Amino acid sequence: PFRHFADFWAFHDRFDHYHTLAFYSTTGGSKFSYPAPLSLVYKLFFLPHRNEHTIFTIATALPCIALAWLLGRAMLRAGVERRQAWLFVGCSAVLSYPFWFEYFLGNIEICVFLIAAAGLIAWLRGHTYLGAALIGAAGSMKIFPFILLALCLSRKQYRQFAVGILTAAILYPLSIWMACPSFAVAIPEIRASSAALGQNVVMTWDQILIEFDHSLFGVYKQATHMLGFSNYHSAHELSLYTGVTALAGIALYFLVIRRLPLMNQILSLTVASILLPPMSNDYTLLYLYVPWGLLVLSVIEDFKAGMERAGTIAAFVCFALLLSPESELIIRHQALSGQFKALILIALLYISLKYPLPLPRGTRIDETHSTDLASAILVN
Repeated sequence: PFRHFADFWAFHDRFDHYHTLAFYSTTGGSKFSYPAPLSLVYKLFFLPHRNEHTIFTIATALPCIALAWLLGRAMLRAGVERRQAWLFVGCSAVLSYPFWFEYFLGNIEICVFLIAAAGLIAWLRGHTYLGAALIGAAGSMKIFPFILLALCLSRKQYRQFAVGILTAAILYPLSIWMACPSFAVAIPEIRASSAALGQNVVMTWDQILIEFDHSLFGVYKQATHMLGFSNYHSAHELSLYTGVTALAGIALYFLVIRRLPLMNQILSLTVASILLPPMSNDYTLLYLYVPWGLLVLSVIEDFKAGMERAGTIAAFVCFALLLSPESELIIRHQALSGQFKALILIALLYISLKYPLPLPRGTRIDETHSTDLASAILVN
């Protein structure tokens, strides 16, 4: 079923009612179930009323090509031979399973990824306020990019953190009003839509969707299904999962992650953002590409210096399993590819917490915040 831009076209008719009271109703097609700021993004693609999928493809592919070009140029500056650098970048792009999956569906997640990636790169280059604002904008569209704002807390950039939160706080109500010019009508409909999405998709085991869900809650749903329990889960189970993962994630950040080297923080926070949501489909693997690219450059620099750091080979094995084009992992007629990826993400999270990983030279964010306690944690 994942072809012909199915996700992109799902809400096309809904935007005939944009900025009217009917936008969040069931009138004229599928109910808009995404956070309101994504309606602004959809509207930009649907404005021309023709060739919308072509516009979407070009508008999202060009920034991705630009990211690949940035990586290739950085590899050349690091001393990699030109043919080797561009062959590596080209193969990584062509053999990218997350991009294949994204463009089969035409899912809007790629726009959130590009905004979050731009924010993280801007932040690393020293444009901390711009980076925080872009991460905040991405977080208003899909909540888990907000996790990257924890980088500002680690470096005591409280003003930048506030800018990220303020950006989301402004963008969210503005986008609701743009979609439906009555909060009294929009808010109840948004709540009803979220409840229906949770009941029909997130809390229900689905034979097709579970194959592409690498969340921990997806592992739980698959395990209960294979053990013969009900395929329908209660709101209590979802609330318990959300509460436990939120508390565990906060504790892990304040006790361990914020004391780690910055590259470890970026990788661990990114993995957490795509592992912990109650549902996380394979297009969210796109978020791994920025830490992957940073680690590529760091390993090249280490190689030139005659070094090899512990954990880097294991990290790249995990990246290979997550980003390469896999078809299906089937055991006893049950597809388990999503749950396999969840296990690999857990392994990658462990690597990011255990082994010190460096940022490539040239980033304007330095590493002077690392503490002796962080070093002790990593060594142990």
